Amino acid sequence: MTGAAGRAPRRDAPESPGEPEILVAATPTAAAALAAERLVRAIDLAVARRGRADIATTGGSTCPELYRALLARPLRDRIPWDRLHLWFGDDRFVPRSDPESNLQPVDTVLLAGDAVAGLEPAPLPLGNVHPVPVDATLAVGGGPADAAASYEARSAPSCRPMPPGGRSSTRSPSGSGPTATCSPSSRAAPRSTRPAGSSRSRPRPMSSLTSRA
Repeated sequence: MTGAAGRAPRRDAPESPGEPEILVAATPTAAAALAAERLVRAIDLAVARRGRADIATTGGSTCPELYRALLARPLRDRIPWDRLHLWFGDDRFVPRSDPESNLQPVDTVLLAGDAVAGLEPAPLPLGNVHPVPVDATLAVGGGPADAAASYEARSAPSCRPMPPGGRSSTRSPSGSGPTATCSPSSRAAPRSTRPAGSSRSRPRPMSSLTSRA
């Protein structure tokens, strides 16, 4: 695959197993296409191995292009949507309807489609979307740590640590595009004794799902 300028994406080989492979594309759209293709391959492999695929996503400006790439044919027809489960690597401690919630790209692009681009909504069962339970926690007066503890209990049976091996990071030269991913053995991976945690960073506290150390 080539970028918009006709150049093949630059590939920086991982230094060792567990380190991410870095792919640089010419534009955010090209970066999203690279990431989407690799994600679909990973989904296929997970479903073949254990009958389902669990992926962790995030919010911000990086995901909408990725979701649009997944909604476009032929990729969308290769995805076993009923076997796909969507988790969140982190989320701000705000209601789902808040524009700063990491669920916004999922709700407004992946599950809603893009009529202007001619993309239909993903046929992803709503029960397969597993958000950080911020709304439920807010309803009972809890805080970020409570949401993280609840998410840990909910995700633990399904989200097993990734095995060692290369993972891909795809970015455009501007620095936008899908965010980096890596296996727990990578030097770039976060180190935590718990798979879920909370941060009271300003202006918005956050709950995060991370790999075990």
